[in-house]
Amino acid sequence: MRCDATQHHAHRGDEGPRVIVDARPITFDHDPELTPGGILLVPAAEFALELGGASKCEPPGPHRGPDAGGEEGFKIFIEARGHLLRMEPGSRVAYIDGREAYLPEAPKLYLKSGEIIAMVPARFVAESLGARVDWDKETGSMIIMFPESGLVTGPVVIDAGHGGHDSGAVGTSLGLLEKDINLDVAKRLVHLMTLAGGKPVATREGDSFVTLKERVELSNSLKGVRAFVSIHCNSHSDKGAAGTETYYYTAAGRAAAGGAPSGKLLALRIQSELVQELGRVDRGVKGAGFYVLRHTRAPAALAELAFISNPDEEELLGKPWSRESAALGLYRGLVAFLNELQHWPSRCPRGRGIRGSPRSLLDAGDHPCEIKDLHPAWGP
Repeated sequence: MRCDATQHHAHRGDEGPRVIVDARPITFDHDPELTPGGILLVPAAEFALELGGASKCEPPGPHRGPDAGGEEGFKIFIEARGHLLRMEPGSRVAYIDGREAYLPEAPKLYLKSGEIIAMVPARFVAESLGARVDWDKETGSMIIMFPESGLVTGPVVIDAGHGGHDSGAVGTSLGLLEKDINLDVAKRLVHLMTLAGGKPVATREGDSFVTLKERVELSNSLKGVRAFVSIHCNSHSDKGAAGTETYYYTAAGRAAAGGAPSGKLLALRIQSELVQELGRVDRGVKGAGFYVLRHTRAPAALAELAFISNPDEEELLGKPWSRESAALGLYRGLVAFLNELQHWPSRCPRGRGIRGSPRSLLDAGDHPCEIKDLHPAWGP
């Protein structure tokens, strides 16, 4: 089974329902099926594998099959994340760890090329295993998020750039406003984080103007804030300029500005996932002195998703599924960074962290041992 996040962006307009598990789109060998009742059925074996488990379809006897004798007597088992689910084709009764439950739609069996394919209700299975599930009508996506430990350690600030009378850049082809794209992606990211048990804090939730100082003050006022992520679209006088890039605050002049150690690692993780998800040119991570990066005390990164001044990329940014993809990439990069924070003390051979600070703040390198030039408030 494939799970290639770089392939779907060119074809979303022609595809059926999309299933997203922990911010990763799934590509099934056997297509999901949306029933007349609005229930999404997915192939049990492939779905269970994506959920970290396994599935089997147990026939009633050696000479029975869905093509010669119907579905009666078959049993479908899914074991994943410490739970065992049992279902039967044609029946809306199921069992979760031996407890009876009722399905929104009965499972189905198909015979394809000699292989029995069991189709089961995706939401029921995911929720039974402890996930939170939502359906995005705009993109036709089922979003399945399991609790993410890295997100519960503290708040994360999600900053939708521009807003109100500050439109940001304006698309040269469709006239899209950067502020609208930024806000839509930010809302999607906040939703993903909330489903996964995170504590996102948005600098703006609507089309309002928030000063740069207010954005920074909000972040710096939060106890235990773990990261600051600012979302933007790029623009250039050259309409051919294209691609994705992410910025962090360079170490030079940091102490004088009173900022935190650089968010280079955060920028690296976000850039990697955005490029994979959006499939645009990788323009890399770059140091910059943007106000919100310079003055936040948390590790901070500013992502330029794509060039709104480029007609092709403006068209991409105008599609809901593309903005959803941007949010998925941002989420995965942020989670990768936060999870590394949790494990740095054990990885660092020096055996000591940073007094009074998150142990994951990097200056210039990817490894905790490369932390240097710490802010005086945190000490050596």
